Amino acid sequence: MKKFFLSSLIMLCFVTYSYTQQYLNCSPDNSNLWTGSVNKVLFSYPVTDDELIVGNPFQNRGWAKFNIVGIPDNATIDNAEIGLFVYQASSTPSSHELVLSSLYVDPETSSGNTLWNSIVDPPDYLVESSWGDVVGQKFRSNLTTMINDIQSSLTRNWFAVGFYERNEDAIACYIIGHSNPNAPYLVIGFSLPAPTGVSATDGTLCDNVRITWNAVPNADRYYIYKGTTSLGYTSNLYFDYSGASTSPEEYRVYAAKSSIDNMFSSKYGSNTGYKKTIPSQPGTITGLNTVCQGSSQTYSISPVSGATSYTWTLPAGWSGSSTTTSIVATAGANTGNISVTANNSCGSSSPKTLYVTVQGTPSRPGTITGSTSVCQGTTNKYSIASVPGATTYTWSFPAGWSGSSTSTMIYITAGTSSGNISVTAGNSCGTSSAEILAVKIISTPSQPASICCLTAVCQGSSHTFSIEPVTDADPTSYTWTLPSGWSGSSTSSSITVTAGSNGGNISVTATNDCGTSTPSIKSIAIASIPTISTSSVITISSSSATTGGNITSNGGAEVTVSGVCWSTSPDPTISDSKTTDGTTTGSFTSTITGLIENQTYYIRAYATNCSGTGYGSPVVYNSSNAIEVIKSDEISVYPNPVSGILNIEYKNGIYTTINIINPQGVLLKTEKVVSPQQLLDFSKYESGLYILEFVKPGGEKERARVIKH
Repeated sequence: MKKFFLSSLIMLCFVTYSYTQQYLNCSPDNSNLWTGSVNKVLFSYPVTDDELIVGNPFQNRGWAKFNIVGIPDNATIDNAEIGLFVYQASSTPSSHELVLSSLYVDPETSSGNTLWNSIVDPPDYLVESSWGDVVGQKFRSNLTTMINDIQSSLTRNWFAVGFYERNEDAIACYIIGHSNPNAPYLVIGFSLPAPTGVSATDGTLCDNVRITWNAVPNADRYYIYKGTTSLGYTSNLYFDYSGASTSPEEYRVYAAKSSIDNMFSSKYGSNTGYKKTIPSQPGTITGLNTVCQGSSQTYSISPVSGATSYTWTLPAGWSGSSTTTSIVATAGANTGNISVTANNSCGSSSPKTLYVTVQGTPSRPGTITGSTSVCQGTTNKYSIASVPGATTYTWSFPAGWSGSSTSTMIYITAGTSSGNISVTAGNSCGTSSAEILAVKIISTPSQPASICCLTAVCQGSSHTFSIEPVTDADPTSYTWTLPSGWSGSSTSSSITVTAGSNGGNISVTATNDCGTSTPSIKSIAIASIPTISTSSVITISSSSATTGGNITSNGGAEVTVSGVCWSTSPDPTISDSKTTDGTTTGSFTSTITGLIENQTYYIRAYATNCSGTGYGSPVVYNSSNAIEVIKSDEISVYPNPVSGILNIEYKNGIYTTINIINPQGVLLKTEKVVSPQQLLDFSKYESGLYILEFVKPGGEKERARVIKH
């Protein structure tokens, strides 16, 4: 015979806190226990209703039903112990197993077959092969399946188990029924459930923490713990604790029922909470401490624990408002403190301050010091005096120049173009107006223009040579170089020299601080005497004649005088009789007067320059042999002087041809006479004196002078 016994193996005693667990003892000979057996040996089947035996004290199979109405429906089953008593032991215990299982049907009202199937069908939560070995009390405690089954049975107010001996070939053991003091028993340990919805305030109260929870059915008292330290109990659904910390702590709530020996819940509900205090002083204010008037600035702090708002204070004249950890402020004209406090319902912290300086845009820099005329490619220093409040300087210069600086001084390498150097002073508030210095690029002077004017001079003569001043590079001086043996000096754009015996080059360069130009060169020769020819002589009267000359070269020097000279001796000179007719080269006409009729004269044209006098070949002239000038009553020639068409009217006399002779006596053209009127085109001839020679049929000649303009 076997006896089932279930008992708690858990010691319900704690060091820092305790709670009372209630027990329901379903023991023999009380109204909480009924037992019965199914009288079927060797598992004959099916079982009929009359085989359900109630109250049989000895069986190897049967059931026990326990009344658990005394346990509240919302209780937590913490532990349980069931016990059976084996009355008769098995002789071969290893082959016998005592099986214990929970019944889900009411053994008092179910049919034998239903009850039997419930006893022998799985699930089994206890199989013990050694229980039939020794007579005596047997028990098992805290089987999880059994505890769960009891928990689920609370609402029906009873719990039942079945038992039988498995693998038996004959009755090997018996279990004592309800009539024996060692009848089956069940002890159940239970408690109220843990409160739900536990909440502790997180800094919402200044002086304490309030813990709240949901009501637990059947509970009329609640015990409060901070961690494992008891704080007391209350019948309310809240508890105010004034000793709370400002840091989060765990608060536990247990449910209890005072009428059942202060029955506690075996579990607790918990939550962390802390009390609120005046916030601490805010940390460092982040933001600029030097700002520009009128600028928008953002200042901020890190959030302060427990603060619900912030109060910002700005210097007088500033604008901006905020109740958060940051503020956007517009700076006024005044320097001062920005401060902030952290606030909550408990009060305000001490203020945190930041001293802020207000500054304006720098003033315009003073005069730029440095060269205003510089050479291309040179590096020059420019500077200004420092400007109060300026933190940087910006330099500008003409395109193509190079240099860099953010200070009051800069070294700049000049480019090719002139322009302005400027500088502004700046800080975070803005930039000043610019100070400007005009600078001019002075390049190496360009080559001087041609040297004026002579190309030949006479030895020992004094002459002035000059150039147009060079204007593109502001030359500071000129350097003249003369042929060997010449004398003269100058640093200007002109020089007066005395010619030596040798020709050569005169050169001049222009110089400034940037360098020297390439030279302008003029080749100068030592002049020779002029080259001249003598014109034919035309008789005007017995005492006068017209002649002249043609200066074909001035010898490289200016002709100072020219004309003709004559004498009754060969090779006349200017020491003899002469005319003075001009200083230009080319043809000229001279009139000789004072001649003696029938006297032979030698006539030469002459031209004089600084080197001497040149003479043409002599012309021998006798007025008695001269060709007569045509009479106006025979031929009329007009206009005279002429520039275009010359009119000829024949009045008397017979002529066959007309010869046109230039001042040198050269026959230019012969025209056939067309009488009574003829036109000759003089536009094609150069200016000067021309002879029209009219030839008669017998060879006689008459002449007329024509001046071409």
